Amino acid sequence: MRNRNFIDSGIFEKANAFSTINSKKMEEIKIEDFLKIFDASLERLEALRDSVKGNGFREKELKEAIGEIIDKIEKTINEQSVRLEKEIPYEKHMEIMKDHDGDGLSTREELERGLDPFSKDSDGNGIDDREELYLSEIEKQKKLEKERTIF
Repeated sequence: MRNRNFIDSGIFEKANAFSTINSKKMEEIKIEDFLKIFDASLERLEALRDSVKGNGFREKELKEAIGEIIDKIEKTINEQSVRLEKEIPYEKHMEIMKDHDGDGLSTREELERGLDPFSKDSDGNGIDDREELYLSEIEKQKKLEKERTIF
């Protein structure tokens, strides 16, 4: 049900997850950090529940209470994992929709057209990529000739 890679990891990796949370400001903490902490906490709670001996009323009540907490944490992990799966593609989408070189074309548009998304003038002819897309060949030639005559 949940990813046991973190649970199977060594004590130093678990300690690192906790220190990561402790060393960051609240706005710097990512969902992944919380999920690692939850996984480590679940391991501890499961071990605690399994260590409760006896079948008396008090022991059963204690096991049930720990089980309820485990269920709530597992539910939270699952909900946050789904949220994380949705957020990452959204962040990638938002990044590709930016205009990294300031030529008026999004990174996606430039990649689709085979242009360099980090250069205003991908072919180095002196005309910005966006402008070049909308100029006819004759207009491009006129613009290039005009720029050459200035120098």
